[in-house]
Amino acid sequence: MPRLSVEDAVDAKNYAAIVEITRQEWNDRHVLVAGLMAIQQCIDRQKHGEAEAKVLGAVGACELVLDAMKDNMESEEVQFYGAQAFRFLAMSSRNILRFEAKHGLDQLHQSLVHYVSVPRAIREELWTLATFLAASEPSTRRFLEDMDGAFVLLQLLERHLDNQDIQQHGCHCLVTMATRFKSRFRDEVISATGLHLVGLTKRSSSTVDLLVACVRYVTALVERSPAVFFDDPAWFPSLFQSHRDHEALVLELVFLYITLWHASPRHALDISLHGGLDCVKECLALYLNRRAESTVYELLRLVHHVFKLSADDMAILPLVLECQSVYDVHERLQIEVCCIVRLAAPKAGDSLANQRGVLLRLQKLHPTSSILVRECQATLAMLQ
Repeated sequence: MPRLSVEDAVDAKNYAAIVEITRQEWNDRHVLVAGLMAIQQCIDRQKHGEAEAKVLGAVGACELVLDAMKDNMESEEVQFYGAQAFRFLAMSSRNILRFEAKHGLDQLHQSLVHYVSVPRAIREELWTLATFLAASEPSTRRFLEDMDGAFVLLQLLERHLDNQDIQQHGCHCLVTMATRFKSRFRDEVISATGLHLVGLTKRSSSTVDLLVACVRYVTALVERSPAVFFDDPAWFPSLFQSHRDHEALVLELVFLYITLWHASPRHALDISLHGGLDCVKECLALYLNRRAESTVYELLRLVHHVFKLSADDMAILPLVLECQSVYDVHERLQIEVCCIVRLAAPKAGDSLANQRGVLLRLQKLHPTSSILVRECQATLAMLQ
């Protein structure tokens, strides 16, 4: 009977055979690479592949991948396909536990250091690292604290500045670490990584996905050190202005702006003076016209924060009132508008002349919303 090949095992979905054949031919580089590729082929990413990944993990595929990478550090092909197989297997939560137990993070770290100057390998390893850290909080902490992971990533990002994939995957790793463990970031790490990521926002070649990652990183750490990111605030309104059509990025910028109002009102006011509020006005008009209800709501939340500290610029008020008219059934949005109107009242003049009737109608339209009714009554009292 002819010996079963890796390809035959893939066709038969005989996952145990894939591992067994690869182990038997351990010193044959071609079979080893074929085995690593076979692991990927068996995992259907279009259907999320968790079931296949789980079965492969149960028959030893995770250990196979790590052993292959460890024993073949000098083979770029093994590292490349090993990192891919690692990433596919990580679709199963059980395999995440297996990789944690078998020191998968250590192997990825060693591969990153060994192939620091090889973009093809670094791209795959960073992509796998980003996937693994997103799924493993203990590994995220180990990478940050025990391996000085932020500086490891920064060195790679600075070395491969023109490789968009490396920048994106590296930034995703940084975002995961900063979101979970911002209190454990050292000041010098925040300063160095912040300088790099803000620099990426100024590059015309940066993709929207990369920019979203950069903004999320700033948002995660801005409370720790607002000056690092906003002593020179020009990048923020420039990014806002040039990407106002990209809704996902606009929402991240809005969230960062709101966070900054809490973290450092002085820097937030500075952004407004440098054109930030003009960007908000343009975006509000744009997304109101598109009837993008959830984005309009987030923009109004931001306007509310702006007016809390500085209700001086009334140019945006007509748009706010238009939102009030268009989205009269949106309870939370109306609460934001109500608060903005109340804050604007001392300087709004005749532009709020019809608000008494509008607010009374809103109370009748939302009689069960105690918060909206309360805000309407408070605003009516202010307008009297």
